[in-house]
This record gives sequence, structure tokens and C-alpha cells, in this order.
Amino acid sequence: RAELDYIRREDMLDEYGRTQPILIESESRLVERLQINEFLYSAQMARNPVPLLVQKISHLLEMVQHAEVQAELFLQDMMLSQEMLEG
Repeated sequence: RAELDYIRREDMLDEYGRTQPILIESESRLVERLQINEFLYSAQMARNPVPLLVQKISHLLEMVQHAEVQAELFLQDMMLSQEMLEG
């Protein structure tokens, strides 16, 4: 029995031998806002999750790039404001 419990834990199986979905435990509102766990659950239940995962990763990287551009613009504006205050 202990060996079977160990195998279930290691292979992330529930008590019926089904694979348990991997979900993110986080207090971040971003995980909830982006519906990451809902996506992970549905992707893992799909017959072929790879295309879904690639699409989601692509979307997340696009969002990161957009945030980086916005942060860079904000930094430039802050530097310009600082120069105007000093000058």
C-alpha cells in the first residue's frame, strides 16, 4: 500500500489513477486575472496540449514585451521630467 501511495504521489495520480492537473498556487492577482489555472487545467485535459501551451506562452511573452516597452517609455519620461526640474 505504501509503495502504491508513493507511485501515485510521484506520478501525480489521484486515488483513481487519473493524472492530476498541475496548477499554480499563488496569491498573485495576475494568475487569477490571466486565468492561468483555468487554462492549465483545460490544456492538460486536451488530447494534445502542446499547441495550446505554445499559444499561451506566445501570448504571455507578447504581454511581457508590451510591459517592457511601456516601462521604458515611463523611464524616459521620468528622466526628461528630472532634467526639466534640474535645468
